[in-house]
Amino acid sequence: MKKIILIPIVVFVSLLISSCASSPEITNQNQNELNQNTNRIGIVSEMLEEARQYYVLALRKQEVNSTKETVENYEAALRIVNNLSYYPGIDENTAYLELENSIIDDYKNFVDGLNELPDGISFAAYEEWMKESVPEIEIAATEFDKTERVIIPADIPLEINSNVEQWMTYFTGKGSGAMRRWLERSGRYFPMMTQVFDEVGAPKQLVYLSMMESGLNPTARSWASAVGLWQFIKGTGKLYGLETSFYYDERRDPVKSTYAAARHLKDLYTSLGDWYLALAAYNCGEGRVTRAMRKAKDNSYWSVRPHLPKETRNYVPIYIAVSIIAMDPAKYGFSDINYQKPYQYDTYTVDGAIDLNFLSSCANTDLATLQDMNPELTQLSTPSNFSGGYPLKIPKGSIEIFASNLKNIPESAKRTFLVHTVKKGETVTKIANKYGISKNELADANNISTKSKLYSGLVLKIPALTNLNVNDFSNNTDTQIAQDQNNQNVDEDYVSPYANLNGENSNVSNQINESKNEITEETIGEDIALNETETLVEESTTSIIPEGTVAVTYRVKNDDSLLGIADLFNSRVSDIRNWNNIPYTTTIKVGQSLNIYVPEEMKDYYASLDKTTEIETSGNIITTKNSKTIKNAGIVYHKIRRGETLGLIAAKYGVSVNQLRDWNNVSGNKIMSGRNLRIYPEGSQNYVSVNNTKNTVTTKNNLYKYKVKRGDNLSGIAEKFGISVQQVKKWNNIKGNNIAAGKTLKIYNSTSNSSYGDNTTKTSSNLNYYKIKPGESIGSIANKYGVKVSEIQKWNNISGNKILAGNTLKIYSDANVNDIPNETTKTTKNTKTNQQNYTVKNGDSLYSIASKNNTTVAKLKSLNNLTTNNIKTGQKLKLN
Repeated sequence: MKKIILIPIVVFVSLLISSCASSPEITNQNQNELNQNTNRIGIVSEMLEEARQYYVLALRKQEVNSTKETVENYEAALRIVNNLSYYPGIDENTAYLELENSIIDDYKNFVDGLNELPDGISFAAYEEWMKESVPEIEIAATEFDKTERVIIPADIPLEINSNVEQWMTYFTGKGSGAMRRWLERSGRYFPMMTQVFDEVGAPKQLVYLSMMESGLNPTARSWASAVGLWQFIKGTGKLYGLETSFYYDERRDPVKSTYAAARHLKDLYTSLGDWYLALAAYNCGEGRVTRAMRKAKDNSYWSVRPHLPKETRNYVPIYIAVSIIAMDPAKYGFSDINYQKPYQYDTYTVDGAIDLNFLSSCANTDLATLQDMNPELTQLSTPSNFSGGYPLKIPKGSIEIFASNLKNIPESAKRTFLVHTVKKGETVTKIANKYGISKNELADANNISTKSKLYSGLVLKIPALTNLNVNDFSNNTDTQIAQDQNNQNVDEDYVSPYANLNGENSNVSNQINESKNEITEETIGEDIALNETETLVEESTTSIIPEGTVAVTYRVKNDDSLLGIADLFNSRVSDIRNWNNIPYTTTIKVGQSLNIYVPEEMKDYYASLDKTTEIETSGNIITTKNSKTIKNAGIVYHKIRRGETLGLIAAKYGVSVNQLRDWNNVSGNKIMSGRNLRIYPEGSQNYVSVNNTKNTVTTKNNLYKYKVKRGDNLSGIAEKFGISVQQVKKWNNIKGNNIAAGKTLKIYNSTSNSSYGDNTTKTSSNLNYYKIKPGESIGSIANKYGVKVSEIQKWNNISGNKILAGNTLKIYSDANVNDIPNETTKTTKNTKTNQQNYTVKNGDSLYSIASKNNTTVAKLKSLNNLTTNNIKTGQKLKLN
């Protein structure tokens, strides 16, 4: 069903952000800390919600084949996400990371299907489309040696072969528009670049690399978070002196980043001894190139090329093609190029955070020009605490008038605050409450009375965010535990300015309607429109539902979180938010019903998950009469730190390395720092290998993992499991019919409770989880349950008789055996308040403390306002 709705375009200008803060979500005894923390969470949540709304609009426009509007909304969503990347601690914010990945994944899939690109697309999207537009030529090494090759003399000799020719054809044909834009922009940057490369002692020809790296856009940001003309990631940039902060990113500074690129390329050449190999290493890293050289047993780039990552194999051919064309554009059909001129500028030192709008007027220029001259500035202001003042570039010849105008800086131009544009129905009190400040603070900052009348469109300063700490923005509503329906700490009056953008939230609509009719001393008359602009949009209510899926209902349980529920349904948090219109400014509540779309053939299985638990007290998924309950909140997400191994992480949580591999689809021992690992601290209840000697692994979810063998094909695997080829493709994101030996496939099967290679009868009624106590053996445990030692070994993938105290065994038996903890937890108890505390001991972890006290890691973190798993010896933790 389709309907016509009004979408308000929210005007929400900000120096530090482009959104306002949300309601308080964390209770704290200290009200000042509460307000500050609420600001941090709310500000990011507002921006995430604004990005989500653009994302939803993009999906809807995609559904009705409106390419231009789809691209505009995807790009708008990513601009907000990119701005958020500069917020301290944002890399620890799982909601931010998950939404960014979801938007990029869906945008990639959309771009890959386009025959041509509309205007306004980012370089990252263009790069994705370009790579998909030119298929890679597959030539055997013996055949490649026979192909015709031409060497063009240059600083770095340029070899033309079939791999290069296809890219020359592309850039003089389908990609000629992009090539012309790059040539035009080269007039602005190449004079400076050639001078820098000459000074560093690197070939000046390498300046052409910046064309294919960024399209000569200093603010370009790739989908891998590389930034600037030379596309540095943060780590590499820092190695070469490029600093990144909330206010500025020197990777976007044309001069500084060019010096860094020249030095980096020269270092790679010194290490590898070949410019083509140095270029490949610039793209994928020196380590990968070195490993490829070992595999090729050769130091020639063209011999090494087949062993490089796919995305790098075309990197050098593209560079050669771009360089050849750029060295003689007219020869390849590029005439009458309108080369941009380099900026001529003076530099003036500015103290403190000053609004760029004000500074542009001081220099008698416009904001866009000042931003173009200072692309490294990220927040529409100069930095607040830059040592010695910030060297701002201004148009040449304007320094005297600039200095004169800057003598008396008005308070309104000093940017240590946010900016909020008033909407109809808002009052001083309401706006102050949204940002967690007092109405007196808001009034003082704007030189108005607390009873002043406000009118639509008025810009107010919000005195917030004066101190930015490393972890200010790491908290998020994806990982927050579901709130009780009677929770009084939530600001029910709060209305996100983006919550009604798609017209789906009736509660928000009602509140807005009520605010229209509300007349107080502080409210402007009804003749003022609610918003300055309104747009008619045709909305399809079903456009964001994935094809081939059906809805199941899930009621939120005690200790649930959105991240945990998404994990349970093998879904994305952003999808669950979109399907249920859950803003990032709020979290879920116990008892709330969620619609979740699952593969049609898996409907019965996923629907059964809602019946596995009672909402309030019986939170167990599978349990014996007296065993511990296993709740969704038992899932812990561990962010891998540099130097950690699977073994160390497994030991920390009392699980096995194999379990970590199974839970996270890790095939070997290599893990990357920064990745989140899913961990079930209670042991192997949620995902346990049954027989590692076979090619399949089963879980209580009837999820099988099949390792592809040589000679396997999709139809054969489908026949083996009694399913269709389409199901295998859907479950594993396979587009074609090719599968590689060694790849692990997910196979769902709801018709049997047996794993392949293990025919022991298993039903949920006789499945037990037993925690091993000190001094116990497999034999004694087998006797308790009346089963064989060999069966316990098979069920738990144990090859010998050695077991570890604290590990959990899966046992199929009708015996009713008590699993009583072997030690009594020592706690301190406040008799007046019934509050229990625990003093952290040497060697304790959050999981071990949670286990001792019959609680969960998630609860401990929530009770003690912990944002990470780090605790210190002697620290006191609340247990209830």
